[in-house]
Amino acid sequence: MSIKYSNQEDEYIWKDLQSGSRSALEFIYRSHFDFLYDFGLRISPDHSQVSDAIQDLFVEIWNRRKRLSHTTHIRPYLYVSLKRKLIRNIKKSRKESATELKEYHFEAELSIDELIVASES
Repeated sequence: MSIKYSNQEDEYIWKDLQSGSRSALEFIYRSHFDFLYDFGLRISPDHSQVSDAIQDLFVEIWNRRKRLSHTTHIRPYLYVSLKRKLIRNIKKSRKESATELKEYHFEAELSIDELIVASES
């Protein structure tokens, strides 16, 4: 049975989500996606990173729905959650990039050393 939400209080919709209502999740997603996307682009200019973070956020919300804290204002809750997720993702990608750069630099040093040894023989 699909429940139609319109102009309902956030608290009511959130309680339905916590109870396992897929229509509540869908309503929240459709109602807030555009705002979250625009907000996310202010944190990261990477469109795919923002879209992926929003998708991941809603998967996590659904998987943790029974343990979610109570809220009476869904949009601020989603904004804070998305902001945290994007910051974590950006930090993680920077660490990975730095590690790749170090590995690349190390491999380049080995190649140069090998060339020097080869030229001395």
